[in-house]
Amino acid sequence: MVTPWQIECLLARARSLRAEIQRIADKDHPYREPGIIYDALKEVIDSRVRAFDDALRLGRKSGDGGRLLARLFNETRDELEKVNLELVKAMRVDSARIPFEILRAMSAAAENLLGEKCRAVVRLDPQYNYSIEGCEERFKALKWEPAWRKTLAESGDNGEKQSAILLVGFPSADAGAILLHALAAHELGHAAGNRWRDEIESVRSELVAAAKGQYGSKLVEHIQASARSMMGLGLGVGKSDAYESAARSVVERLERIAEAWFEELVADLVAARLVGPAFLAAFDRLNLGAGQGSDEHPPSGLRSEIISTYIADEITEVATDPVWRIVYEGKHQSSGSKDLLWEIVAGVCREGATRIRPMLRDVPSRLSGEPGLGQIVSVMETHLENGTPPTVPLTPAGDSKDGQIFWLVMYAGWHFRLSLDRFDAFARRFGWQDDLERAETALGSLMLHGLQSFELRARWKTSGESIRRVD
Repeated sequence: MVTPWQIECLLARARSLRAEIQRIADKDHPYREPGIIYDALKEVIDSRVRAFDDALRLGRKSGDGGRLLARLFNETRDELEKVNLELVKAMRVDSARIPFEILRAMSAAAENLLGEKCRAVVRLDPQYNYSIEGCEERFKALKWEPAWRKTLAESGDNGEKQSAILLVGFPSADAGAILLHALAAHELGHAAGNRWRDEIESVRSELVAAAKGQYGSKLVEHIQASARSMMGLGLGVGKSDAYESAARSVVERLERIAEAWFEELVADLVAARLVGPAFLAAFDRLNLGAGQGSDEHPPSGLRSEIISTYIADEITEVATDPVWRIVYEGKHQSSGSKDLLWEIVAGVCREGATRIRPMLRDVPSRLSGEPGLGQIVSVMETHLENGTPPTVPLTPAGDSKDGQIFWLVMYAGWHFRLSLDRFDAFARRFGWQDDLERAETALGSLMLHGLQSFELRARWKTSGESIRRVD
C-alpha cells in the first residue's frame, strides 16, 4: 500500500525535477531546438503526474484503487528516473566550448544523406564517446511519443514538417577537436541504413542460415559443450533438456551477434563512402585502438578489413593514396577469434558487405566518382597550408549537393593531418612545431571557417537566383 508520505515525496520529486528542467530551459541557447527537448521532458512529467492525480482522486471516491495507485506510483517513480537520465544527456548543449559553427553544416549534411529536414544539437558528453541520436526516435523508444508530438504542435510548427532534431554527443575532453566529427558519417549511417532495412534483413537471414549449414558439425560440438557445462552445475537438468536449452541459447546468441554486427557494418560502409579512411582515423583517435570487439560491436580488425576492401573496390582513387597507409597498419591481424560464433558472424559480415554494395551506391558522395578528387583535395590543402579556409576553391552548386561539402572538408582535413610533410610544414610555419595539438586546433578552426564561408556563399547564390527569377 502506498502511504500519504510516499505520495508527498513522489510529487515533490516531480516538482523539483520539472523546476530543474525549467531552470536549464530559461538559459540562453543559440538555437531553439534545445527548448523543444526540454518542453517535451516537462510534458512527460506533467502527463505522469496528471495520471497519478486522477488515480488518487478515483481511489478516494471509490474507497478502493489501492492496487492501481501502487502500480502508478511505481511507474511514475521509474518514469521520473528516466526523465532525469534524458535530461543529463541534454544539459550541456549551451557550453561556450561547443563549436556551434559546425551545426548548420552538419545539419545540411544530414538532410542530404537522410532526405529530410534536420537540425543538429551538440552536447558535451563526460564519457569519451561520439553519438548521434534522433530525439523523436528516442522518445518513441521510451513510449513518450504523445509528449513529443504535443510539444511539436505547441511549438508553432506543423508536427509533420518540423525538422528532425539530432542530439550529437561529443567528448567533453575533445570539445575543440573538429576532426573527430568525421565520426558523424558512421552515426548518421545507422539512420541511413533504415532505407534498406528489409533488404538487409533478408541478406543477413540468408547468410546466417547458410553459415549454420556450413558450420553444422562445429555448432553441434559447441552446443554439446554448453550442455555439458549446464549439466555440471548440478541443477538436476537432464541431458536432453540441457542440449535443447543450449541449442536454443547458442542459436539466439548467433542471430543476436549477426544482427548487431550487421547494423554496425552498414553504418561503417556508409561512413567509408562519405569520408573514406578518415572514418578509421577518427575512430582510432576516439578508441585508441581498443577494438577487441563484443557481441554488440565487431572487432576493429574485421571492420578495418571490410572497410579497406570496400574502398579498394568502390573508391579506387582513395584506396591508392599512400597517405592512408598509416590508418591501415596493424589492423587486420585481429580479425580471427577463438569464439566460434564470432568466427561464423565474421564470415557472414564479409559476404554481406559484398552483397549490400549495390544499395550503398544510392548514398551521395563526393569521394565516389568525383572527377579529379586528388587535385581538388590538394588545392584545399594548399589553402590550409597558407592559413585560409579549405573551401575557397569550391563553388556552391546551389542544390542539395552542397550538403556533401561537410564530408569533403572532413576528408580533406584528415588527409592534410596525415600528410606529415604538409602538416609538419604548416606547424613550423606558424611556430607550432613543438605543440602539434595547437596546430591541430588551428586546422579545425580553418575547417570550421571554411564550412561557414561555403554556407554563406551557397545561401547567397540561392538568394541571388531567386531574385533573378522574380525579376
